[in-house]
Amino acid sequence: MLTFDLGYDGAVDFYLDEDVFYGIGQQGEKLTEVSLKHRFGTSFYPFFTGRGYVWCLSAALLPETFLCGKGPGNFAFYCTQNDYVGLLNTHGTHYLSMDKPHSLYLQMWIDIGGIAVLAYLALLLFLFLQYFRWKKAKQKNMEKDISGCADWLMVSIVAFIIYSVLNDSLVAVTFLAAIFFGILFGITGEKE
Repeated sequence: MLTFDLGYDGAVDFYLDEDVFYGIGQQGEKLTEVSLKHRFGTSFYPFFTGRGYVWCLSAALLPETFLCGKGPGNFAFYCTQNDYVGLLNTHGTHYLSMDKPHSLYLQMWIDIGGIAVLAYLALLLFLFLQYFRWKKAKQKNMEKDISGCADWLMVSIVAFIIYSVLNDSLVAVTFLAAIFFGILFGITGEKE
């Protein structure tokens, strides 16, 4: 095994076997191939502390997962791993494994399919339309307490939608958003 300091955060390790250099994967396996072809979105790799890199890797999986995803928790098995060039240029080390896409929408698309993401976005659109219709209809005779509660719930949901662009699903956050969705649907869907 040879170790070189090429100016990255960590040293780069290689095997030398029969006068040929081979990269070393995350589990110590010999990599017989290191991709040097032009890559999609390399200028986006450093965005948001390297999220651009994993988003570009995830984008390659989107066409094949439109109808049916790869299954929850299977991202690491289908995402490109042992990417020397991309990992070194983005994170300064090649000893990282990409196990999640760092975006709720990409995670949903790859895990359960593009149709599920479209259904989720349709549900969000329905909630927004219902909220604004309710707000307009109840403007004159609305109780301040319930209106304020609905407004804060809507602000929380919008914050969750923005948060979800940069982060994947977390149990501590997602269940609260689901509760807020349900309460807001209940408030804005009530009949007089």
